Amino acid sequence: MGSAEVRDLVVLVPDADIEQTVHGLFTRFDVLGLRAVSWTVTRHPERDPGCRVRAVQLLRPYLSGFRYALVIFDRDGCGSDRPRTEIESRVEDELFSNGWMDRAKAIVIEPELEAWLWSGSPLVSDELGWGRDYLGLRRHLASADLWPAGAAKPPDPKRAVREALRVARVRRRARRSPAKFRRLASQVDLTVLAACQDPAFGDLVETLRHWFPGADR
Repeated sequence: MGSAEVRDLVVLVPDADIEQTVHGLFTRFDVLGLRAVSWTVTRHPERDPGCRVRAVQLLRPYLSGFRYALVIFDRDGCGSDRPRTEIESRVEDELFSNGWMDRAKAIVIEPELEAWLWSGSPLVSDELGWGRDYLGLRRHLASADLWPAGAAKPPDPKRAVREALRVARVRRRARRSPAKFRRLASQVDLTVLAACQDPAFGDLVETLRHWFPGADR
């Protein structure tokens, strides 16, 4: 009997929102500049804190069956107030010393996944129940003191999402669902996402392109 097939990537996430975002992004290998990737995603039962301090234990069963491992979680709620890059380094050091060597990467989103939502795309306002009126949504959030003038995105992105959905629910046009993250990740122009200048998103794309370069790279 031959040896079991080794797959490309296992992704550890804390919740359904990030899981659905991964599913959405990974429908777009060609757009991301990647070759086709065999992958699976698994959730940590202890959510963000579990991803930060116990990724090694949960990923150990995947060690021999996968070439690479990603750990993606929010900085807010992970249980550490250290800088994003320091949190990432600590997670990676533990993974490296427990068998993954240089085959693992931690991505810590600051402050949280909702920061990736505010990309400027009208698809975002549509998913939040505002139709394609992204500027109207931005004006509302500014009037609610949730989006300061001159800021690229709301400083509390999750609170801004909740406010957008609150008003939309009054209009009976939207509700919160992890599926929104999947749809947006699979549809929003990646050049628009890149323009959100989020370092975690940039690190994610750069890591994937390094591990799984497409034919033109």
